[in-house]
Amino acid sequence: MLAALQRGAASFSRAALLGRPALPGRAALLGRAALLGFFVLLILAPGALAAGGAGKITGTVTAACKCENPKPLAGIEVTVYEVSGTESQVGSATTNEHGEYAIDGLPGGSYHVEFSPGKSGLNYLIQYYNDKPSLATAEPVNVPEGSTAKEIDAKMRASSEIKGTVTEYMGSEVIVPLQNIEVTVYEAGGSALPVGSATTNEHGEYAVEGLPSGAYHVEFSPGKSGLNYVTQYYNHKPSLATAEPVKVVGAKATEGIDAEMQRGGEISGTVTDASTNAPLANIDVVAIGSGEVFAAVTGTNTNGEYTIVGLASGEYKIEFIQLGSNSTYITQYYNDQSSLASANPVTATQGNTTTGIDAALVSKTANKHGSSGVMGSTLSVPAVLPPAPVVRLLSAKIVVSGGSARVPIACAQATCTGTIELIERIVIRRRHHGRTRLRRETVVLGRGAYALSADHSATIPVHLTHTGRRALARARHHRLPVTAQVSVTGGTAIRGSIVLS
Repeated sequence: MLAALQRGAASFSRAALLGRPALPGRAALLGRAALLGFFVLLILAPGALAAGGAGKITGTVTAACKCENPKPLAGIEVTVYEVSGTESQVGSATTNEHGEYAIDGLPGGSYHVEFSPGKSGLNYLIQYYNDKPSLATAEPVNVPEGSTAKEIDAKMRASSEIKGTVTEYMGSEVIVPLQNIEVTVYEAGGSALPVGSATTNEHGEYAVEGLPSGAYHVEFSPGKSGLNYVTQYYNHKPSLATAEPVKVVGAKATEGIDAEMQRGGEISGTVTDASTNAPLANIDVVAIGSGEVFAAVTGTNTNGEYTIVGLASGEYKIEFIQLGSNSTYITQYYNDQSSLASANPVTATQGNTTTGIDAALVSKTANKHGSSGVMGSTLSVPAVLPPAPVVRLLSAKIVVSGGSARVPIACAQATCTGTIELIERIVIRRRHHGRTRLRRETVVLGRGAYALSADHSATIPVHLTHTGRRALARARHHRLPVTAQVSVTGGTAIRGSIVLS
């Protein structure tokens, strides 16, 4: 066929040069047919020729045991990631009844392989090749161009779970189960990293699965439900630092880790424009407890109204901030204060609502042109402006360690000072007079501050809030896409999409 193709092509070329059709000989006809077939193949299957150079990863997944014939596991999800800064997912498969899997179509290179029970309902621990507990410690698998990496196997170890029931504290024998309470499990130790989470059902029951043997702290929180209950930790403790450890041994479930939730206090008010008195929507209102710990966050509605719920009795400083690179209002604190240090504390009492905690925000434009109000004085503009500081993110993949996200940034042109916030937009569903209302809120998952000289870079610790830790625990494979918002005094704030892991 190849010879006919060559003869036909040669005949076709000579005829074209002479300006006349080729003689319809047998070789020419065969060549034309072969040539036509070749072009049809290219048109209909452009990837067919390239597919031959793709690589493959194969293996078998079994249950870990001290035996000669381990049980093959069907339904295990096997995911392949590029060994790169982004760890992008490039392929996946599910094991068959023999525990076998194959992932093909891989360009030559190095990969990390993850083995997870996924949606199978099997109670096994997630692991990475070669028997590693995390993506960061996974052993790379090398796939030569067009070759197969074989026997990339896994022996899955059975995991345990923590189970219990969450009710409302009534001070009597009446038991009211609570639905939609978020239960988050943290490592009991210096890292305090979230390792799993669950949400209570209509009976107030929960089960956090996929836990290896060890000691854990358990948090009970209303989370994104909008329910007015105070966050607590096992066993009836007010903070993660004071939580009573829960021990998990082997593959046996640890049961009876219950909680009785108490009604929280509320703080409410209205946020308006200082010049026009118009209500301001989508202003974030943050309650900050003692030690500058973020207690709760909410947002204003179209009428400028807000209500912060789930507060333990105590004093809080209230911050009013408009997030985003296009923010037009100056951040302030109650009562018309410019800094957290000078903010007037607001008292919250469990079971009650503290009202009238209002704010009138000054626009940055009005302040720059000399309008009076919060923050006081007129801003003077020099005749020759110095170079504005410029800040940028250096990575889209951020590793969390010890409850902090390490965010690499760089500074240029002038000294950079500002803050870094990790934020997430969520939808809150609340029942009001028998109707479900939806409200979009911005949740602060972490916050940090920095100061950098021009032309320098650094990795800035951004401390996760409890909300941030819970969000990371809920995320698939503990990888959470969020927005990093970096402000810079005298410069332009930036926003970037990053992934916490």
